[in-house]
Amino acid sequence: MVPRALTLVRAFLANEITWLFVYVIIAVIATGICAGRQCNNFLIFRSAFDHLLAGRDLYAAYPAEHADLFKYSPTFALLFAPFALLPFGIALYMFAVNPDYIGLLFKTTYGIIMLIVAGALLVAGVLWMKKIVDIDV
Repeated sequence: MVPRALTLVRAFLANEITWLFVYVIIAVIATGICAGRQCNNFLIFRSAFDHLLAGRDLYAAYPAEHADLFKYSPTFALLFAPFALLPFGIALYMFAVNPDYIGLLFKTTYGIIMLIVAGALLVAGVLWMKKIVDIDV
């Protein structure tokens, strides 16, 4: 009985439609949370990373994007990259589920170290995978 159930669970999780459904549900929940700019901080932080990459003024008012000003250092905008690069629904869901928990990544020394190490490992993983995929024939 257990192997059959395990096979069914694996088949369910291996299906692309399952993951599309999960993403759509998360996006709907996140959009519901964000209705009426209830997620203004998230919008500010996410757009700050985009502004940093584009070389625009981080501290200027962008009323079309959010209702307040960005008041942190450019380093904070850079550290918010994981949320800015994720699809909107997933990033907002992660930010909204427990903002205090996520905030520790940006407000404590250990959190910042973890983000830096995670970024370095991500880059190392990408380079490693690139080396594995580049096969000389």
